[in-house]
Amino acid sequence: MELNVSQLLMEPSGSSREYQLDDPLLLPERHDYVRVFGTVGMMRTNKSIWVSAALHSALESECGRCLTQYSHPIQFQLEEEYIPSLNPLTGAWVTPPSDGSDYYLIDENHILDLTDPVTEYVMMEDPMKPLCKPNCAGLCAGCGSDLNHKQCDCEVARDARWGPLLELMSGAAETD
Repeated sequence: MELNVSQLLMEPSGSSREYQLDDPLLLPERHDYVRVFGTVGMMRTNKSIWVSAALHSALESECGRCLTQYSHPIQFQLEEEYIPSLNPLTGAWVTPPSDGSDYYLIDENHILDLTDPVTEYVMMEDPMKPLCKPNCAGLCAGCGSDLNHKQCDCEVARDARWGPLLELMSGAAETD
């Protein structure tokens, strides 16, 4: 996900480029590769390059309820600023801004690397508790059957502490 932006850095503010992205991305936390697709737009500003990208991918996940493997499509919009390390006209090192703004650096060879921000955005789209479908019934706590495919014959153990309330509720249902 590296792009050479040396020509864009030598052009005036407002100049832009558009690239199609179709690259593999290593997700270190998952120890897995995903393919990322989309359009990356770059615009030269007075001191940087503004990157706007509409990207999509698919993550392989395991359902948090029934443990089924499934593919989870994701889409995200990336908006980031990249500051050059070197002035492309003079070759002098550029002092990065110290105003507390968030930015990424373009290396001394004028290579803009999208790997870190794309990885961050993909990981933000990864659900904490993935579900294969919103109404996933999960697994039976007694026998382990997948309740999405069949009902099991396990008896539900009732907590004895709820006995008086259940009797009261069943009595109320009989009088109605």
